[in-house]
Amino acid sequence: MSGHNIIGEPTTEIIPDLIKPGDWIVRGKKRYSPFHDTDLGFLLDRRLQVDTLILAGINTTSCVLCCGFEATNRDYRVVIAADAVDSTDGEEMHDFALRLMAATIGWVLANDEIIAGARRAMYRAIADCGADAAMHEIISQDDLVILGELERKSAVARELDCPQR
Repeated sequence: MSGHNIIGEPTTEIIPDLIKPGDWIVRGKKRYSPFHDTDLGFLLDRRLQVDTLILAGINTTSCVLCCGFEATNRDYRVVIAADAVDSTDGEEMHDFALRLMAATIGWVLANDEIIAGARRAMYRAIADCGADAAMHEIISQDDLVILGELERKSAVARELDCPQR
């Protein structure tokens, strides 16, 4: 694949509207996998201690697919944000990659489903820790800010004429 991930090319830059202060950015991706020769694994495992990844990006049939397989092999739970992935290889290949990931890697969900699931998980966590009503309201407001980021990033993609499914 000629010209794929060449440092300094516009295709390797993050769209400025998608970045906010405080975002963690891992640079230096040179292969389909974002884990290969980058600090992503270290950041996710040691610094952030996450166990679930929500995948978004281009190209569904190569980079997203490769990331999904590698994330599964590293024991992460994987969710593919169907509204936030696309392919330059055509609709048929894109749909095939989504079906393959749904069958082998994790869950392919619409952004609304991801946001609803995150809210349910947050409310369960609040109930499990016995938080009072005031704490419930504070956590809910913080959660809505975080979940709003996914909605905001989807809106930015629509404004940039990224295909929506």
